[in-house]
Amino acid sequence: MAYGVVGAFAVVVLFSLGGDEPEEPTAATPVGTRVALPYVDSASLDSAPGGVRDADGPAGFEALLAEGEAAAGTRVRTTLYCEPMRSVAIRRDPEVSVHASVMAHAGSDGRVPGAECQWGSQATAPDVLLIVPAALAQQFASMPEVEQSFVRRREVPAVVEWIGRSEALALRNVAVLQSIEAPADR
Repeated sequence: MAYGVVGAFAVVVLFSLGGDEPEEPTAATPVGTRVALPYVDSASLDSAPGGVRDADGPAGFEALLAEGEAAAGTRVRTTLYCEPMRSVAIRRDPEVSVHASVMAHAGSDGRVPGAECQWGSQATAPDVLLIVPAALAQQFASMPEVEQSFVRRREVPAVVEWIGRSEALALRNVAVLQSIEAPADR
């Protein structure tokens, strides 16, 4: 019983040391909610491409990675091997910047149409998340499929805007589809 008395006394002392309790909001106190939108990297708007460079296969991919942030916004020609499109969520955090080219294709729900792709025809080719604009979705979906290590993927000869690693898209390497080329154009 002594433990009960000491325990009750300790609880009373702790509550009295805690200070005043915060007031509960009343009907007269307005309570607002705000959705945190991601920060759009406006510097990426200035990275207008001067031309298109070739970056086929893993070697081209590695060259883009080696350039780091300086390569963001570069237009490159490559062949991607892609899975079907799906909706991909953008991380909604004001502390995380989102490249303007990615945000240009985001819906009101903060999602972008994307496809998981391999940068080259080898089974061990590096992965990239390809953002597919609505205007190119039908053409993308009609690209011929090929089989790679028992997985069917669309072969997409494309010009893409390289974004690079994006924290807003789960630290994936990202590219935005600019155009799909005919095999004869390559």
